[in-house]
Amino acid sequence: MLKHWASRLTVAVLAAALIIVVAGGFATASNMGFKLNKALSRPVTGGAADSGNNWLSIPFKNPYSGSPCTISGVCYGAFCTQTALPALTTGLQDLDPNTGTTTNFTCGTAAANSRAITPGVGFRVRGNSVPASIIIVGSHDPAQVITLLATSATKPDQGNLWFAVPYHTTAVTAADLCTQAGMTALRATVRTVSASAGSGTTVTCGTATAGTLVLRLGEAARLRDSSIVAPAVKTFIPAHF
Repeated sequence: MLKHWASRLTVAVLAAALIIVVAGGFATASNMGFKLNKALSRPVTGGAADSGNNWLSIPFKNPYSGSPCTISGVCYGAFCTQTALPALTTGLQDLDPNTGTTTNFTCGTAAANSRAITPGVGFRVRGNSVPASIIIVGSHDPAQVITLLATSATKPDQGNLWFAVPYHTTAVTAADLCTQAGMTALRATVRTVSASAGSGTTVTCGTATAGTLVLRLGEAARLRDSSIVAPAVKTFIPAHF
């Protein structure tokens, strides 16, 4: 068993390293620096519901601060500017797992400039004129704690966390992520969205299908654990190479 696990881990390390090199990035020690050429997809007229919904993962530490941010720290406005996302036509969306509320705003507006990006949390980019790809840069924070909250029977999105999967994660599949996060078998799910295909895939922790859903570099994954009962929470620190 140990030999099999070590072999699988080696393959994962080589695959991750290859992807990062192809993307033009670099890695050093345990705190990696990243430069990722991330492909984006535009919505297709008459396409599937998730067509053009790019759920992005960005490094926990990143340079998206300063002007045009009107707040202290990292903001969506600076991300738009530094990645050259078109102003006024690129829509952004994030989800607050505390309330289950989604918030929509647009690059080039005061709302984007005044809204902070939460470390470890992914967000959606969507637009008919988004470029074919953008360059995302940053580095990892090995001390960043990720928190999973209780779900709600009356608020469908409460407790849903769009997790910004680290670029050098040891989690290859959704099953790996379930284990890493301590999510409850048969009570927790992982969901990813393919913006190009326009479809999402949801798998349940502890099932065979969770082992077949491969995580994609630069893309966030939605975590949900219905076994958590408020005020309890689950926390974890993402493992990485």
